[in-house]
Amino acid sequence: MLALMVATAYLLGRSHYKLLVPSALACLVVVGITTTTRHLDKLPVIKQITSDRVHLWEVSQRGIDKRPLLGWGMDGFGAAYPEVQYRKKLAKVIRLDDFTFDYQDKNGQLITAQLPTVKAHNLILDTTLSVGLLGMLPYLALLAFCIWQVIKSPYRGIEAVAIAYLAFTFTWFECAQFTHLVWWSLSFKGMSLPREKIVP
Repeated sequence: MLALMVATAYLLGRSHYKLLVPSALACLVVVGITTTTRHLDKLPVIKQITSDRVHLWEVSQRGIDKRPLLGWGMDGFGAAYPEVQYRKKLAKVIRLDDFTFDYQDKNGQLITAQLPTVKAHNLILDTTLSVGLLGMLPYLALLAFCIWQVIKSPYRGIEAVAIAYLAFTFTWFECAQFTHLVWWSLSFKGMSLPREKIVP
């Protein structure tokens, strides 16, 4: 819903900004009704609206603070979670799986615990957790460069797909179902370049 609203506002441009406020309010009412009617352990309203992603983002920030430059490797949230959430009783992680992890506590006992998720549900946090700032900065630079190139091309407007993607991944994560669509739409700039005949 947020991604659709942001992309639509971008495409409509300044001439239709008067529609933005009523549509934003309508979206907030819909999101508020659909999220606050399902009670998640009596959480505060902001955690209800974000399905408690705020907690995941806080854990992610602590994981980034521990390894800011290079990150934790692929699926960084899953790798960082035991080290961040169980830091007081964790001696070392023995095994890391998709949904659980085994660790040895400070008393030498082997314990299995559950991972709530392997993603932070935020593109920036997920990528920074996985590849650190040294990987995140080139990714953002490439994305910004591609968006800028499409804006300057005859295909201006298709960058709304990337803008919707960025808004969507603010509360979700990058995955194979839709990420390729963004990079495919940003490749339209290459289609507008003049082609030279190849002479053998």
